[in-house]
Amino acid sequence: MADVARELTGTWTCNGSIHGPGGASPSKVRFEARLELDKAWLRTDFVAVSGAYPYKFTSYRTFDSKSRTWRNVTLDNMGGEATSSSTDGITWVGESTGPMGRMKIQDTEHLVSPGKLTLRGQYSMDGMSWSTGYDLTCEK
Repeated sequence: MADVARELTGTWTCNGSIHGPGGASPSKVRFEARLELDKAWLRTDFVAVSGAYPYKFTSYRTFDSKSRTWRNVTLDNMGGEATSSSTDGITWVGESTGPMGRMKIQDTEHLVSPGKLTLRGQYSMDGMSWSTGYDLTCEK
């Protein structure tokens, strides 16, 4: 947890696209990470600062050393909630409920190099065909 927090903690500026009802919109996002609750949870805040879709979410994640699995809980500004897990800290798989209904989710958060991060969120209504929610490249 400490290693991941050290790499992610801080403010990231992200560029790419957020997808919505009208398709992909070029967007800029502020992504912030910090330890909270006595360093038991890593909090991340995702805020679209430009683009057609004013998407925001806050997530909390922690590492369960017994199962060797990361757990993540996310709440967004559309009334959605999601839970996901990861065994590598890069690919997160789970389920979400919100205005579009219940869906499968798969997010990737890859630290490409120190100071460079890629974020990609995908969702599936049927568990077979996947759509992109956001696709971003970030720098600290």
